Amino acid sequence: MNLIAFDMDGVIVDVSSSYREMIPRITRAFFDPSPDAPRLPDPIVSLEDVALIRNSGGWNNDWDLSGLVISLALSRLKVDIPRNGTNPWDIWRRCLQHLRLDTLIDYLRSTPLPIFTLYREIGAFRHPLVDLLDQGDIADGNLIRRLFQELYLGSELFQTTYGLEARNHHGPGLIETERLLIPADSFKRLAEQHILAIATGRPFAEAFHTLKLFRIENFFTRILTLDDCTMAQEWTEVLFEKRPSFEKPHPFMLNAIQADMEHPVNRRFYIGDMPDDMRAAKSATPPYTAIGFLSSDAAPDDLRLKLLDAGADRVVTSAEEIEAVVS
Repeated sequence: MNLIAFDMDGVIVDVSSSYREMIPRITRAFFDPSPDAPRLPDPIVSLEDVALIRNSGGWNNDWDLSGLVISLALSRLKVDIPRNGTNPWDIWRRCLQHLRLDTLIDYLRSTPLPIFTLYREIGAFRHPLVDLLDQGDIADGNLIRRLFQELYLGSELFQTTYGLEARNHHGPGLIETERLLIPADSFKRLAEQHILAIATGRPFAEAFHTLKLFRIENFFTRILTLDDCTMAQEWTEVLFEKRPSFEKPHPFMLNAIQADMEHPVNRRFYIGDMPDDMRAAKSATPPYTAIGFLSSDAAPDDLRLKLLDAGADRVVTSAEEIEAVVS
C-alpha cells in the first residue's frame, strides 16, 4: 500500500477557466474605479505573464500573486494615497477615482510580456497602496483578498463561506467553470489499493466544496490546506516569536500527512503541477517521489523543464499515466 498525495489546482481540478483567470480578473477589478479603466488592454496581464512569474517559484498562493501583479502595475504610476480615513474600500475608491493610467496603458501596449518584464526588473515589489489594502483576513477588511474571493466564489457562495454579503461582484463565480482532470473512477481504483491525501494551497472551505461538488471527497483520508499552514504559522509565532511560511515549497503539509499515518506505507508520491510542489516533495521527511502533472498551462514546455529542474522524478500528462506510475 502506497501513500499518494495530490495537489488540487491543475491536478485534480482544471482551473484554466477559474484560478488561472483570476489574476487578470482581479487586476482589472482593482483598476476599475479609475476613469481610464476602459482604455486598459484586455486582459491587463496575460496568462503567459502569470505562468512565467508563478513558475519562477515562491508564488503558490494566488492571493499573494494577486498583490504582486497589482503592485507591479502600480509601479508604473504616480499614486497619491489618501492620508485620512481607515476604511479600505473608501481609500481604494478615492485613490483610484483620481488615478490616471496613461503611463501604465502605454507601457502595457508597448512592452512584450510587460508584467513579467517588470517582475524581472524589480522583483517581489509590494506597492504601499497594496500593503495598506492587503492586511488581515477578509473579515478584518482585507480588500485584495475580498475582491479575489468574490470573483472566484461568486456572491452566493461567498456569503455562505464568509457570512458576508458581496460588495463588489454580484453573480456567479469562476469556481463554477471548474472540471475534473482526473476522473472519479481513477480515484476510486486508487483508493481501493492505496491511501489518498490532498496537500493544497486552497482554503479548506474551497477545497471541500469542490471535492463534494464532484463527489470524490470520500476517497481522501487526509486533506491539508492553507488553513492548516496558517494555524501552524500562528502557533509558531506565539511559541517562538517568529512566523515562517509553511506554504509550499515548505514540506509542512506533506510531513503532517505522514505523521498521521496509522500504518507504514511502502512508497510515498506527491503529484503536483508546479515547481514548488516538486521542491516540497523532495524536502519532506522522508522524501516523496515527486510526480509532475502537465494538463493545461500557458507555457507547458517551459513548465516541464522547470518541474524536472525542481526535482520531479517523472512528468506525466494523464490519469492513466498516474495510475501506472504509482502502482
